[in-house]
Amino acid sequence: MKKLLLIALLFAFSCSGKSASNVEVGMSPEKVIEVAGEPKNKSKMFGAEMYFYEDHVIVIEKDKVKSIKTMEEYGKALENL
Repeated sequence: MKKLLLIALLFAFSCSGKSASNVEVGMSPEKVIEVAGEPKNKSKMFGAEMYFYEDHVIVIEKDKVKSIKTMEEYGKALENL
């Protein structure tokens, strides 16, 4: 019975629905963390703060999400600098 409860709890936590793909332009940094969880890394660059998730980069300017890019899109944008 304990094993079944443990499996159910692990499943519930893994299905929390938190994902950077649920973030929308205009959200506050607090809402981003509520929706996507804590980022793996944060960086400040060119007056913006960037939140790095496994497959997305969230760009925040003036306390609002300005853009959401996949890691692939972010890499291509860096190549064009």
